[in-house]
Amino acid sequence: MANAIGTILVPVDGSEHASAAARYGERLALAIGARMELLHVFEDTPGMLMQRMGYTGGQAVADRVSIEAFDRMREESARLAFQQTRVALQGGVEVIDRVLSGDPADAVAHYAHGVDAPVIVMGRRGVGEIWELLVGSVTEGVIHRTEYPVTVVTYGAEQQADAGGGSVLVVPVDDSEQSLVAARHANTVAKATGASVHLLHVFPGSPQEIYAGSGERAGELQEADAFSDERFKEVARTSADKAFARARAQFDVDAVALEEVRRPGKPAQVIISYARATPGAEVIMARHGHGRIREFLLGSISQRVLHAAHCPVTVVH
Repeated sequence: MANAIGTILVPVDGSEHASAAARYGERLALAIGARMELLHVFEDTPGMLMQRMGYTGGQAVADRVSIEAFDRMREESARLAFQQTRVALQGGVEVIDRVLSGDPADAVAHYAHGVDAPVIVMGRRGVGEIWELLVGSVTEGVIHRTEYPVTVVTYGAEQQADAGGGSVLVVPVDDSEQSLVAARHANTVAKATGASVHLLHVFPGSPQEIYAGSGERAGELQEADAFSDERFKEVARTSADKAFARARAQFDVDAVALEEVRRPGKPAQVIISYARATPGAEVIMARHGHGRIREFLLGSISQRVLHAAHCPVTVVH
């Protein structure tokens, strides 16, 4: 029943964010019995490197950089990134260093396709939504380019220096096939780590919320007012019961402790607040596959959770 996890991939750049991701990845690799690879990505050419560093007239500078000097820069960048990351690790897990070339998001996503059952674990710096839309975030770039689970570990003031894995896996569930894939991944992690699982079903708090969220006109909102409270509660119960039943079927229930949680409200807000209120929480959720522009304009639940969550969040395709 459980999906195997064979390799933990952790992109590193020498930052505390990457070190937090590596510590998380090491603990998961140890629990799962997986191997772990540290990935450092460096640009293909001096020109691309100058551009990424923000130099105007970068090509003119790049033309004066010899191949030998560029190779030394690549080697030194990788050496420092791997060295600083390994200092943060405890040992006990096989760890391999890999140097990749090209655009970081493209390179990581492409490399993942060639390894055994990967999970990608990344640190996230937490820049704003506008900046990420215009310039791009490596983390979100990888999520958009890969079909494999991506765990995002946010290193910040709200976390201990040791960005920990969860003792409670919060798994939002609905009636979609994507949420079943997330449930199966949670089953794999919970069986290996001993974490309990909270299946979280979020349903609008009132008929008006459904119509408001879909952008319907005021006349239709008046029709919603006529929707009896009892009937609405029955629809909510039926929706939750169906989602829980389908999700439970993805778990080895004899090995994983499951709890069903029902909450009214807007999905992203409820998921974030529930995770914050649950000690040792970690979120594992589905991504429903909208494009980056559509997600920015209309909103993506997984993207909103990634931006606001204080705990590790795994996005499963």
